[in-house]
Amino acid sequence: MATNRNPASAEQAKTATYNVISPLTHGVLVKDKPVETRYEIGDQVDLTEAEAAPLLGHTVQPVKG
Repeated sequence: MATNRNPASAEQAKTATYNVISPLTHGVLVKDKPVETRYEIGDQVDLTEAEAAPLLGHTVQPVKG
């Protein structure tokens, strides 16, 4: 049986690490239940590009390697 892989979905699923520069509450669904995590200034968070885009510059910034 072949699996159908959508390259756009795989691309969106990739995450990068960001430094939190303003307090952030990030929510995800776990087994159909919302789970929120609070991040404080100086914490690091892994986000997809789509999640990070509206937060860049004022809430998170990319970790420089």
